[in-house]
Amino acid sequence: MIKLLLYTALVSVCISSTAQVSIIIPGTPVVETFTGFAGSGFAPSPSSGQLDADNWQITGFSDGNLAFGGTRTTGDYARGVTGGNVTVGGIYGYSGGLGNQALYIQPAASDFVPGTITTRYLNITGTTITSVDFSYVIYNYNNEARSTSLKLSYSFDNISFTNVPSADFNSFGAADFLLYTFNRSVTIPGLSFLNGGTMYLKWTSDDVIGFTGNRDEIGLDNITPVSYTHLRAHETVLDLVCRLLLEKKKRLTKKKEKTKNISNTTPKQHNNQHMNNRDKHNTN
Repeated sequence: MIKLLLYTALVSVCISSTAQVSIIIPGTPVVETFTGFAGSGFAPSPSSGQLDADNWQITGFSDGNLAFGGTRTTGDYARGVTGGNVTVGGIYGYSGGLGNQALYIQPAASDFVPGTITTRYLNITGTTITSVDFSYVIYNYNNEARSTSLKLSYSFDNISFTNVPSADFNSFGAADFLLYTFNRSVTIPGLSFLNGGTMYLKWTSDDVIGFTGNRDEIGLDNITPVSYTHLRAHETVLDLVCRLLLEKKKRLTKKKEKTKNISNTTPKQHNNQHMNNRDKHNTN
């Protein structure tokens, strides 16, 4: 019961204190499906069809950049809903007709070439995260002959970023007017993602050298980080505390038993040595 109350309080603090997406429990996926996004822009208190700007930073559009917590609800940042095959540069809400939605972009000469999309996650697990499994889906409507790149990187200060080459993507260079989806899944090990810290994940897009003409449409969906610590599978922070206390108790118990055994054997060993010395003296 106490564990449940503490967990409920932790979740309540997370929701009430910040609109930024938080990692609460290690090993639990945090999924962004863009459900409800209608390409209506970004705001810190989003209305229907908008995304929460506290979680997004975007650069490279002719209408200017979007900072975390900023507001962009017109022009390049609010092109509406599309099923694909658009011509005007900007950000759309993709809807494929099956209820699936995505963050969808039409790059243009002055839009998103180059450009970046950055999202961020706050660690409130109560412990240091040491690795992150990160997956997402790339949409590519291959309706133009120009190839576009999309590269992933991460940072803990939103200034210095580390590239993840295994996630690099280039769209096709020959148009066939088909929509493709590509699953990306990477493990980022060796981290020191401190409790209370923020991890930034950034996609950088640009034209691929050697191609000309108009550009394919690209999109992102099902963005999912899964964090890991020294916690065991399905173990919460409270479970960890209990386990460490039990392990400490076991170590102390073993130490006491060892001390007790030494105390019991030392006099006997001393007496045996004394008897041996006495026997030796009598023999002489």
